Amino acid sequence: MNSFFSKFQQVIDYKSSFSTNFVASLFFFSGFVSLLYQVIWMRYLALFFGSDVFSAAISLSAFMGGLSLGSYIAKKIVDRIKNHLLYYGIIEIAIGLYAFFFNDFLFSFKPFLKDIYQEYYLTTPSLYQGFRIFTAALVLIFPTALMGATLPLIVKGFVKTEFELGKYAGFFYSINTVGALAGTLLSAFFLLPTFGLFLTTKIGVVLNILIGVSAIIAVKSFTLDSLSNRSATKSFTLDGLSNRVVLNMLIGVSVAKEESTQQQKDSLYQYEEGSSRMALLAIFFSGLAALALEVILTRVLTLSFSTTVYSFPIMLSCFLFGIFFGSYIVSRTIDSRRNVVEYFGIIEVLIAFSVMLVGLLSYLVPSIFGKFLWLIIELFQNSFSISSVVSKFIVSGLLITFPAILFGATFPIAVKICTPNAEAAGYGTGRVYAANTAGSIFGSLLAGFILIPIFGSRISFIIISGIFLTVG
Repeated sequence: MNSFFSKFQQVIDYKSSFSTNFVASLFFFSGFVSLLYQVIWMRYLALFFGSDVFSAAISLSAFMGGLSLGSYIAKKIVDRIKNHLLYYGIIEIAIGLYAFFFNDFLFSFKPFLKDIYQEYYLTTPSLYQGFRIFTAALVLIFPTALMGATLPLIVKGFVKTEFELGKYAGFFYSINTVGALAGTLLSAFFLLPTFGLFLTTKIGVVLNILIGVSAIIAVKSFTLDSLSNRSATKSFTLDGLSNRVVLNMLIGVSVAKEESTQQQKDSLYQYEEGSSRMALLAIFFSGLAALALEVILTRVLTLSFSTTVYSFPIMLSCFLFGIFFGSYIVSRTIDSRRNVVEYFGIIEVLIAFSVMLVGLLSYLVPSIFGKFLWLIIELFQNSFSISSVVSKFIVSGLLITFPAILFGATFPIAVKICTPNAEAAGYGTGRVYAANTAGSIFGSLLAGFILIPIFGSRISFIIISGIFLTVG
């Protein structure tokens, strides 16, 4: 009997492991392509609008706005649909097709921008800025909304019990983020310098279509929603047992499993609507402060490093690595914790103190960067450009990685707090992702239009730290 159930479990584990790894691979490349498009579209928008601090803030906010809208819509529907992998494949293909025509669509607004600039830039600059916001939102809303819908869709396809909410939300969030990290580095250091914007876009389109087609083909091999049931059926059939014996054993296993599950539920975190609402508000302000910090740190480090084409990708890659690592580590244990709300608060307070420390260390960045630069040149006899890139990675990593790890840790915790049960996994993931990215919209605008121009970088660190401390 034990041998039978051992074989049965091995079949299920193998099937589940294969499906998880396969979808994780697709989601890695999904994150890769999404970041690739973000870099490309930001450059196209900079060419269209001109390069200034307002242009960058507007473009980034529009991108985040689409992600937020997509996850908000997804939370309402993904728990009611089947074949999540099929819909995911269709979404990826749609993103690729839109990306193919993005540049043509954007520059079709050029005559309108020219007229508004000539007529209103000096007399009514707010109207000109409003048109830039409208254009950026219009061209980015469709593909980014589709991108925002993918995480709730995938998480819903895998979560079967309350003890998997944080696990799968954090795991797939981290996989998507590390894909974005790879997209950042490869686009900055190889794809764009080698192929340019046009051909790099086409590479992204091909990848999107391959991801989508692979997902759709895989639907015939396994369906996320019924994987366990189908695996169990195959296992029992191979053993050749009678239906009645199988039924009796299943009933026994089911009763034991229900008793064990109830004991787990009694000892672990229980969903509370009040805590859920507070966590959503907290994750909104956390997203706001995190994106504002990213914008401010980018400014501080760029001034310290001197502006080069590699400075921003290096800093962004450090942020993404921290988010990936924090989310992945916490996702492994969050479902076994009872004091989830307190855990969330502690991490937010730690972020507040880490931001204060970053603000203090930012005064030393030029000196530290210079010392690392000349040390690497002397030790390895490298060229100045290579030593500069390596030094930027080291300094950015020292300054950015720790708070970014804490940022990443908050996501699976918030999903755990904000999801009522396993049946609402898509709803919980979507509402947290929507709140976090919505906060990012305001964070980008806050940093670009208020904090940096009015308070400067140093005071802004204190303000952002205060936000995290209040949230915690």
